[in-house]
Amino acid sequence: MTIAAVGAVALGEVGEAATPAFLFSIAEGLEGYVVARTRHGLRALLDLVPPTVRVLRNGTETQVAPADLRIGDVLLVRPGEKIATDGVVASGRGALDTSVVTGESVPVEVGPGAEVFAGTVKGAGVLEITVTATAEDNSLARLVDQEGKHTGDQRGKGCIGDRCHVG
Repeated sequence: MTIAAVGAVALGEVGEAATPAFLFSIAEGLEGYVVARTRHGLRALLDLVPPTVRVLRNGTETQVAPADLRIGDVLLVRPGEKIATDGVVASGRGALDTSVVTGESVPVEVGPGAEVFAGTVKGAGVLEITVTATAEDNSLARLVDQEGKHTGDQRGKGCIGDRCHVG
């Protein structure tokens, strides 16, 4: 872009020199807008985690914050409740609405041994789920973290596909 602008000015075509700079600034503004919308949408995924969850500890049902979950805890998930973190179904059967995470519109049937993910919504029946990831390391948190790494500030870089160079 710089070479084109300098060449156009050297030829006396100032208007032609301004065009690439103008178009580039519009493109940067649109890119910033899209990145902000993407970040907002992905952060909204974290709101899918419920404020409290039921956990079976020492045979007693206890309500805890998702941040207090430990690997190996057993979540008790009733119909209509959201699953707070990733895990494996220990007992129970039923359907999960995974649309918010996967986009799949048809509920998925799960039973013992099935892997479940944070943010999905339980249908009929009760599930006991063994926690396999903490709230900070579940699939939703990793998705938001990866987004931050891949959509960092790209200003001043020219990117084609996955290759970027500092401009």
